[in-house]
Amino acid sequence: MATSEHLRYSDNSGPRDKRLRISRGAWRFFVGADLAASAAIMVGDAASILMACGLAFATQLYQAPTNASPGNVPRTTIPSALLYACFFALAFLVVARRSGLYSSRLTIPAGQEMWRVFQSCLAAGLLLCGLLYLSGDAAISRLLAALLVVSATAMLCLWRSWWRSCRTQQFEQGMDLRNLVILGTNRLSYALSRQMRQHRGLGYSFVGFIATADAAVSPEIGAHEILGGVETIHQLVRQHFVDEVVIADSYPSESTKRLVQDARELDIDVRAIAGYDGEAAASAPVEYLGFFPVSSVYCREQRAIGLCCKRALDLLLAIAIAVKMESEGPVLYVSERIGKRAACFGVSNSAAW
Repeated sequence: MATSEHLRYSDNSGPRDKRLRISRGAWRFFVGADLAASAAIMVGDAASILMACGLAFATQLYQAPTNASPGNVPRTTIPSALLYACFFALAFLVVARRSGLYSSRLTIPAGQEMWRVFQSCLAAGLLLCGLLYLSGDAAISRLLAALLVVSATAMLCLWRSWWRSCRTQQFEQGMDLRNLVILGTNRLSYALSRQMRQHRGLGYSFVGFIATADAAVSPEIGAHEILGGVETIHQLVRQHFVDEVVIADSYPSESTKRLVQDARELDIDVRAIAGYDGEAAASAPVEYLGFFPVSSVYCREQRAIGLCCKRALDLLLAIAIAVKMESEGPVLYVSERIGKRAACFGVSNSAAW
């Protein structure tokens, strides 16, 4: 996010609250709040699926028909069951990601999210059945695969309901909010701004409006709420730490293309209210900002690996400089050690930086 954690959370809270925030935000500081939230959802999904798989496979492993001898009952081994469980979890993660289930924002209504979870579980279950058919493994019945889909869906819905509740509380406390500006000054723009102000649990902090050329201004919008014109978007984004722009007024296609170019340079997201997106977001999935359906016009790339490596390098360099300034001697302690067959390895400590 564009706004620093220091600016977002610098308040008059006590030492205990500050320590709590630091503990909560330690790992988010390393990879970024949005990436950390998406990764947490994926880890929770994988754990829920593996738990459901364990329950389903345990039924197959330890319950046999009473009218059959143990030698005639096909059973899968634990390594095979673990392999199938991992395949099912991986298939679900891939399908769920393509379904838009790993957004760090609550942009999908709860009912629609649960329906997409069921669809993703069903698709993963069909892929698992295909794997069982190709492998010729008769130890796992198709009924057990259906039970796995149902149990995984139930556990995922419970986990995601709990996650939505926790995420909403974080947003209401002012954590991980994204600064949002609305491009347009009509009545729809004002209605969207009211939605952002009244429902902070959506994860957004409304900053103001950006006026378009020759656009009428709704009487409900005050002059102080208009930050400036679209021609000053570079200055406004940097001045107000903007993370996202939402188009809520008629905007020409050529101007939208220029806005996307500006968003790519400024590293911000651009979305549009349905009906104002034109051709730029024709194939984009529909999400929601409160009650308003929106489509993504431009979404900045999440360079997770690059950001993690850069953050790790920055932290290491900062720690090395701090150690060098605070104490004498080298930053890294290296000395000779006795290894196998009394052979010495390593270098003297004086050679370390």
